[in-house]
Amino acid sequence: DEGAYIVHVRGRGTDPVSGREDQIVATGCVADVMITSGETRELTIELLDVVGEGECGDGVLSPDEQCEPGMGPLPCSASCQTESGGVHSFTEGGQSNPSVAFAGGDFFAIGFDSAESPDSVRLAYRSVDLTRIEAPASLQVDEIVDRGETISGAQLGVAVAMSSSRVGVAFGDFSTARTEGGDIRVRFFDENRSPIAGHVLAVPSENAQVDPEIAMRSNGETMVVFNDGDAASAVPFAAGSTEAGERVAIPGTDPVVAASGSGFWVSYVEGGTVRLATLGASLGSPFEVGAGASPAIAALSDGRVGVAWISGGQAQVQIFDASGSPVGEIEALGNADAVSISAAQERFFIAFAGGGSVQAALMNGSGQRARNRQKPPTTDRFEVGSGQNPSVSASGDSVVVAWESGGDLVGRRFALP
Repeated sequence: DEGAYIVHVRGRGTDPVSGREDQIVATGCVADVMITSGETRELTIELLDVVGEGECGDGVLSPDEQCEPGMGPLPCSASCQTESGGVHSFTEGGQSNPSVAFAGGDFFAIGFDSAESPDSVRLAYRSVDLTRIEAPASLQVDEIVDRGETISGAQLGVAVAMSSSRVGVAFGDFSTARTEGGDIRVRFFDENRSPIAGHVLAVPSENAQVDPEIAMRSNGETMVVFNDGDAASAVPFAAGSTEAGERVAIPGTDPVVAASGSGFWVSYVEGGTVRLATLGASLGSPFEVGAGASPAIAALSDGRVGVAWISGGQAQVQIFDASGSPVGEIEALGNADAVSISAAQERFFIAFAGGGSVQAALMNGSGQRARNRQKPPTTDRFEVGSGQNPSVSASGDSVVVAWESGGDLVGRRFALP
């Protein structure tokens, strides 16, 4: 009959939260559809997901739960929300500039700057449930990175990367006038935090080398990038090697690096524009990401890469395919003065801080917002904790976030959707 209609469409399937079958899982509606007598019309109706609720404590990690008591990730509250906890061990003075590295398994590594006199860079291993590792006893507390080969004076600025075979730490050395404003040193450790070799100088050259970043492939191959005078440099370390390879010049500043299954990506700032390029024995042709500063970078194993950065006081993120072509649109996440990103299991996890709050958001490998594990799950940003300067590292089905709070370092673990 002729008239105005409301068209309502519902879809049935298995509810992703409760696991119940034959449930209404999507619905859509269009109002005021005018139909004349005998008319046939095509309509486009957007279907929105209908999400149920999981039951906390039932032993099933539902999409609206961050954890399950007794299952993890731990620590887990009675409402199936993960909880934060301290991630350094009784070092005097303030702790800052955390860099966390997680490669799956039972522990993660965290490097940080310590105001203990003199200023030093320290390294701790922590259980994935944020508790101290009790055995061996040496891992109960953190330790200076240059132990056994102590460098006099100050060391500041640290970056940590990790694989199943080793942990790599890059740090700034400001010990004497000979550093000419700073040197970058690199040291590798085993699973018991025992040094594999002494610390090595990344680039024995003039200029100030500062602000290191590091990435490691699953086989232990490592790349270190840093500001070098008015530009930047990269130095590779072959798998199993503790010797620095040939320096690669980067025509910009503030470089960051990420490892994929086939190599490395680097992002840097040149002329107020964030750029992206492949990195190996040479620098690949750069792609333009967007205007801004302070980039962070992460890659999935197949080479897809995400770049997050600060532009106009906002954290932004763009996903690229393995060829460097953007997928999806640039997403503005929220007010921020610091941002970190990591990737695993088809997800990019972005943590950003501003106004004393650390928040996070998720993107998928197709450049779209991904659901979080809030109640109910949404694609919005969500609260991580109070503080600043976050660092994030994902592996397998979970992610570790560390940040500064009140002069200490705090961590929290999330299950990836």
